[in-house]
Amino acid sequence: MSDIALSKNGMMFVTPDGEGFSGMWAGEQKKYGEKKDVSVEVCGHSDSGTTYERIRLEKLPFVHRAVGITMDSKGRNFGVLQADPRTSLFEVPSISASTFSQHFQNLLEEADETDNIHDVTLQAGNHTFPAHKYILSMRSDFFRKLFVTDHRGDEEELDKEDSEQEKLISSLQVLGLRDRSALEVYRSLSPSTKEDNNKAKNKGSKAGKKAKGGKGDKAAANEGGANPVKSLQAVAKKLGLGSLSARLDGVKYENGKISVMQKKSSSKPKFYQKKCSYLCDVTLKSEDGKEFPCHKSVLCARLEYFSSMLGSSWMEATSCSALEMPTSSEILQVILEYIYTDESPTIKECQNVEFVCNVLVVADQLLITRLKEMCEVVITENLTLKNAAELLEFATMYNAEQLKLSCLQFISLNMAALLESKALDVLSDEVLVELSAAYRRLIPAMQKRIITPYPDAPDLSLYEEEDLDSAFGTKPDTELDHMQSPPPAVVSPFLGKSAKANSTESLQELLTSDSEGSCMGAGSPRDMQSPVFDTRTEEERLSLRG
Repeated sequence: MSDIALSKNGMMFVTPDGEGFSGMWAGEQKKYGEKKDVSVEVCGHSDSGTTYERIRLEKLPFVHRAVGITMDSKGRNFGVLQADPRTSLFEVPSISASTFSQHFQNLLEEADETDNIHDVTLQAGNHTFPAHKYILSMRSDFFRKLFVTDHRGDEEELDKEDSEQEKLISSLQVLGLRDRSALEVYRSLSPSTKEDNNKAKNKGSKAGKKAKGGKGDKAAANEGGANPVKSLQAVAKKLGLGSLSARLDGVKYENGKISVMQKKSSSKPKFYQKKCSYLCDVTLKSEDGKEFPCHKSVLCARLEYFSSMLGSSWMEATSCSALEMPTSSEILQVILEYIYTDESPTIKECQNVEFVCNVLVVADQLLITRLKEMCEVVITENLTLKNAAELLEFATMYNAEQLKLSCLQFISLNMAALLESKALDVLSDEVLVELSAAYRRLIPAMQKRIITPYPDAPDLSLYEEEDLDSAFGTKPDTELDHMQSPPPAVVSPFLGKSAKANSTESLQELLTSDSEGSCMGAGSPRDMQSPVFDTRTEEERLSLRG
């Protein structure tokens, strides 16, 4: 016993295995449950001299993980403290790494002047760059003010000086994503472009200021040209890219080489659906009629579903009406929240398992893998003995592999409680087969549990009931004599033959076999007649069969 509680008329205790039992003193129930002429010893002394009392034990139902127990003095009320059924669960879903920045990098690299997604074109010299107003406005104060005051058409062209071509490319990379280094873009520029930029900077530089070491600085400038890091930092400040300007403080340009002296981290980029609403160019409509103004560039960058629909020649790409989505407004709000921010606080804080399951279904339909993983994590945190079986069936239906593994392990760890409550009755046959296989993998001893009859079981065909009846029916008197005084040395030839055939049976197989299952359909081992008392030879039995 790991814990015990006593009352006036009984006791309760829990075992180290987590099971609970209640007991009543046998003497208290004697006058109600026993006959007067029958005496039962309820107390006495054992052979070792210690005193004992008889207790009538009953197992407490639905108690399988008990760690403590208590009860009142009269024994009418009790409480059992049980361990969390998820204590030993280690198959916990995980969330994959974010691909938020990669999505917008692909959007910028795949942008083309002929596509239906971009809505603004930036020109630097002879180069044009298709871009997206909403992304530029959210990442740059310069473009936000520009588009607010000058929002004239679907496509605008902004001129930049040719000398700032490489800085514009770098700025666009930072606007769309933060993981791509702007310095990599500068290194990839052709030498002629860099030389043109250096000449332009040298022409526009002021020559009247002198200080200590001015000659050395001038020589360095003539040798290596203008500092590209400082030039990029100046453009970043002009465009309102404060994060880029701060990161460039830890970058130096020396002897024609760019080196990162101190790597500064910046906050993860996020977009917000309700900001820059004047730039919304697509509307989503839920089943209940609620409309959500959105931005085509963000939808196409984040989901292949919208990229195929809005970026191609489909009717939805040119239609002015709202796009109807086959889901409720609550679920659509969660989907858009994830698309714009790459997070889902609504799901993380939700305690409604049914709602999270509905979001998982829509995420599976739209191929939003990371949001689906978030839902799996939340559902696993809310696994209980009541919903485990239903969630296993749900995970199997919608290919939620991580949730499925968690449910399989959870059920295997709490198999006794779930079988007692009949919670597994809702599972289909296919899921039950998978659950059985998972349980065998989790419990190594299951490999030694063999239900008879099995291929290596003893051959009991010689002991069939019809043969025994025909053998015993010819000489009943002789059989009765043998039954009253069986000869000690008489052994049936059938038993001898069977013993030889089964001499290779190991003790372990005999111990693990089911005695009742070995009776070949008999209700009990006692119901099968023993062939020991048949003294006929094998020739006589063969003649009787003929």
